[in-house]
Amino acid sequence: MGRSSTIHASSCRSIGSRAVESSHGCCVGSKFWNIVCPFWALPLIAIAKIDLRDLIGFSVLLFIVGNIFAITGILLFP
Repeated sequence: MGRSSTIHASSCRSIGSRAVESSHGCCVGSKFWNIVCPFWALPLIAIAKIDLRDLIGFSVLLFIVGNIFAITGILLFP
């Protein structure tokens, strides 16, 4: 087990949550950040010669649709 996973496991125990819930929270937070600040797409923008506004519009659309599915899943499968 790596250092970060040891810290993650001990912090989950200290607040009384399960590691699965905490890991899911980290993944959701990472998803939000990747859509708000899409640095991963800079090479794509340069190669495809597209405008950043087009990419952000598409990212916002995926963000909204993805959150609808995520919220539905969370409500149906608690």
